[in-house]
Amino acid sequence: MKMKLNEDVRNLLIAMSVGLVLGIAMICLPAFHHDLDCFKTWGGNILDMGTGNFYEYGYDRPTDYPPIYMLVCALMAAICREVNANTFWQDFLFRLPTVFIFVVNIYLFYQIARHFKISSKKTLILTLILAIAPAIMIDIKWGQVDCFTMFFVMISTLMFLEQKYFASMICCTLGLLTKIQFIFILPVLGVAILYRYIKEKKIGRFFLNLLICLLIYFIVYLPFIYKQLGQGDIFYIFRVLIDQITHYQTYATNAFNLYTGLGLNGDIYPNWYYIINFGIIFIFVALSVVLVIKNPSDKNVVLTSAYLVTAIFMMSTSMHERYMLPVIGIMLIISHVINSKKLLIINYFFYIVQFINTYFAWYLYIGNGFHHNWIAILLSLLSVAIFALFTYEVVRYTFSKNDTKKDMQEDTVSAETKNIDTLDNRAENRSN
Repeated sequence: MKMKLNEDVRNLLIAMSVGLVLGIAMICLPAFHHDLDCFKTWGGNILDMGTGNFYEYGYDRPTDYPPIYMLVCALMAAICREVNANTFWQDFLFRLPTVFIFVVNIYLFYQIARHFKISSKKTLILTLILAIAPAIMIDIKWGQVDCFTMFFVMISTLMFLEQKYFASMICCTLGLLTKIQFIFILPVLGVAILYRYIKEKKIGRFFLNLLICLLIYFIVYLPFIYKQLGQGDIFYIFRVLIDQITHYQTYATNAFNLYTGLGLNGDIYPNWYYIINFGIIFIFVALSVVLVIKNPSDKNVVLTSAYLVTAIFMMSTSMHERYMLPVIGIMLIISHVINSKKLLIINYFFYIVQFINTYFAWYLYIGNGFHHNWIAILLSLLSVAIFALFTYEVVRYTFSKNDTKKDMQEDTVSAETKNIDTLDNRAENRSN
């Protein structure tokens, strides 16, 4: 949507400046060297040994990251070598892309909020709440890259809202190629996009675009798997993907969720529990698909996207403390768009608990699990209870006939307004 030049640009400059200053300040502080040294080593490995056998060596273990962020690491490693950077500047440079992408996230957040016609003043306040989010600041400081996942969540959502469905599909593809956790949001966006193509009677276009996305996915992976393909190992890419998805065989990896609430954080689960875990994920994916089909409005698609990521975080195994961060932005927006005090409470509860969770993992118990810490257990159980309330609210909202009808009418008006703006712009361009 068009922005008011004076007010919106001023607001964006304020919020993006705050995010940039805080982000730069964070990466001037010490990082968590276990993870950051992995990124440095993986980037150096690509420079020294190429991409062909990259997923065979890694750092103490094969990497569980897809190609795009590994190429970012290779670029940072090349810059560090070129300028002969010492440890401080290596840490700074390897974390710098995350700061830049976080500033872009602030811009995308503002655009999504304005799409939903939140006032510019309120949008500025919400954007500043995102810009100073303490959980994100800790994530940046310690060298994590969840802001990249947030970027692809934001931009794929924005493209969907602007009815640029093919662009949204491309962004989803690139998100999967950057961090595998993007897959959490994919079922909702995928079904919502498919629904829109069916509604427009362009199902053939959907499958053509899907084929293009699969081709892009394969092309990006090709430099990393071509040697194995040359040896006739056509299933190598699937083994890489399975390893990325199942890399951590713990009930919980420092996440405040069901398993930490049961005192199982850091404990290894038996192989047979894979089946139960995927069954749990399937239940919530199926529920989310039903919710989107029942109410395919823009509001409900964004709400259900945030819900599914929260569900997987709360109820699935192997969750790290930071895996909810990519949807902190869209949760913040949608809780203010939908007229529900309970959703507001749920949103700010998770906003605060995400900070406590990251603080616990990276300051109080770094290198150790908090198996029997009563604060972690109580907050985890409380989080599960709040998630149950979240489930109720999402289902109630979706199946409310009045809310569904109102949402669909708003989408229709939004689409008509966009078409009018497009025609006006074309007419203006012709006259010029």
